[in-house]
Amino acid sequence: MPRPRRNRRPPGNVHVCCTGRGTHDTVRFLPYVQLYEDDQGRIRIRWNRAQDPGPVTGFSDADGLQTYDKRCGTCGRHFKRREDKFGLIAMALADYQGITGNSATPIILDISRIEKA
Repeated sequence: MPRPRRNRRPPGNVHVCCTGRGTHDTVRFLPYVQLYEDDQGRIRIRWNRAQDPGPVTGFSDADGLQTYDKRCGTCGRHFKRREDKFGLIAMALADYQGITGNSATPIILDISRIEKA
């Protein structure tokens, strides 16, 4: 018998974009992603598969974590992070942006501002 799913409130929605550190107009990456906590307490990524087959690579680690991967078509910046690192970055940005777990405001993650994070 399958284990029942827990109804956990996701920590937040994330809108990933690139501004090229102000050198070009904002490029927004679809799909927007939603963070959630899995049964082991890890932050995971969920997205609308109707908008995009996936913002993650085709590979996953032995522990099941996937890697978020997007490249800016304007400036060429490449943002590639495992789900757990992506979640840590997004949650740090949420704190910085004053976004709490009960806020409907999305976390804005500008890949041009995240260098070797």
